[in-house]
Amino acid sequence: MLSTKDIPVSSGKTPKTLRPGNVNAKIIDISLQPLKSDPQAYYLMLHLEGEDQGPDFEGFLYDKDNPNKGRAKGQVGKVRYSIYPYRDGFTKAGKPKNRDMDILRSLVEIATLTNTRDQVNSIEAQTIEEFVKIAAKAVCSDKFYYFCIGGSAYVKDDGNKDFTLNLPKYDKNYKYFEPMGNTPSQVAVFDYATHVEDKTESTPKSEPTSGWGAGETKSDGWKPTGFNI
Repeated sequence: MLSTKDIPVSSGKTPKTLRPGNVNAKIIDISLQPLKSDPQAYYLMLHLEGEDQGPDFEGFLYDKDNPNKGRAKGQVGKVRYSIYPYRDGFTKAGKPKNRDMDILRSLVEIATLTNTRDQVNSIEAQTIEEFVKIAAKAVCSDKFYYFCIGGSAYVKDDGNKDFTLNLPKYDKNYKYFEPMGNTPSQVAVFDYATHVEDKTESTPKSEPTSGWGAGETKSDGWKPTGFNI
């Protein structure tokens, strides 16, 4: 006799990583990611962890080389603060660009949004790499913020779609992020067509509303085997 009464309801596992969308997350680290094609050029990366997903969720290890640091309680993602890398050079108008000063300006923006400007202003360092490491300790906390996260879609070797994450392009009408719960919100409402560059052949079955995350694209060599902070 066939019956469905003893068949359990299946439920998909919560992804360990953030996807593009509006998400609540805390900043757990800030780092510089060099380009393989130009090691002197950097992306400024925000390491984010989303809200606690409950006791059944097994997040990434904070440090795959040191399991004693434990696992993330929420989804994680490495998000480019700017879609463009920071490098020395010139603008289209011919004005000089200084990599380190541009990174410092972005850190001031982050510090202003996290109310840590005084702590960041007190930092003095010989190199931008050293400065970012110290600034991360000043900015990062367990405080949650509301983000709009965009990205760039690509197709992995297995045929599934994935995303490189970034904050949206600058818009004077919106903030990149704000403390969770602010009303009315000054963060943009996520829109896939606006905030995700998707040149893949397939289209998403539904517009994601919360999190995927990887700091690097497939070509940059990122593998989701751990989430070092």
